[in-house]
Amino acid sequence: MVAGVLGLDRVGADVSFFDLGGDSITALKLVTRARQAGIELTPREVFTHQTVEALTRVGDPRDRLGFEVLLPIRTSGTRPPVFFVHPAGGLAWGYLQFQRHLGPDQPVYGLQARAFTRAELPASVAEMAGDYLEQIRAVRPSGPYHLVGWSLGGLVAYEMAVRLQEAGEEVGMLALIDAYHGQDLESERREILPELLQAIGIDAGMIAADGNPDMAAITAVLAERGDALATLGEDDLVNVYRNYENGLRHAEEYRPGRYRGDIVFFTALRGRTAGSPTGPANWGPLVDGGIVDHPLDVDHHLLMEPGPAAEIGAVLAATLGKFRSETGKG
Repeated sequence: MVAGVLGLDRVGADVSFFDLGGDSITALKLVTRARQAGIELTPREVFTHQTVEALTRVGDPRDRLGFEVLLPIRTSGTRPPVFFVHPAGGLAWGYLQFQRHLGPDQPVYGLQARAFTRAELPASVAEMAGDYLEQIRAVRPSGPYHLVGWSLGGLVAYEMAVRLQEAGEEVGMLALIDAYHGQDLESERREILPELLQAIGIDAGMIAADGNPDMAAITAVLAERGDALATLGEDDLVNVYRNYENGLRHAEEYRPGRYRGDIVFFTALRGRTAGSPTGPANWGPLVDGGIVDHPLDVDHHLLMEPGPAAEIGAVLAATLGKFRSETGKG
């Protein structure tokens, strides 16, 4: 069935659907083909289980797999894992595509907000960093550690890197994707709901006259998109909003410490103004190392679209390769 959807003669049971050329459209085709054969399968399960072997173990299609704090994107491989920290919305699903850009021997994990699994929200960036460090050390007890974060996730990844160094651990790669500290978000009078909708690709016109989102319309639009977000229900969207609002406040309050090492930085060029910060200027005074900036001709909220993600993935793969050649680790 999987081979037929992908136009292949056969597929290995332990190879990712997306490594074999699958994408959001073929994932939906697989779901349709499975249901025609009497097999209950959801798009979320394709995005999170990915291999034929894992898909055969799928149980209740209403399960919450995909919302766990440590999201296993690819657990196989001999190299030190790369850990991607979620942006303000809290989900790491956008990072699923990086497994195809980093190579089949590279383990990849996402870190997701606890807003999807408990009512209490974290009180700070520092609390998130401490929580996520426990998660990654459960699968990687010692370094080197490779950390990547987009937007709010960049602040959390930075804090994790600082804490790892303070604990005597090695940080191999720290990559920040259009992430800046010290921004006065309140003075910018940011309208959180329209900004969040833009971040998940929804037009702000979905906000009703009373200022509340039209949840039924939003979920209907998402369902037609054919990607992982198509699986979000109304309760899930409420949790995305809770985490987004909470994360923006903590980003403003965060005060980073000193990091001993280099940073790989990615700047979204579109939507910038004369007063927009730059990666080197924003982080340079705190970093005992170099900051290599990679500009991307895209808006901040579109950085995980396939095109820019492929550019980011190529840089990350090259950085990891350089680390291996220089250190002989992984």
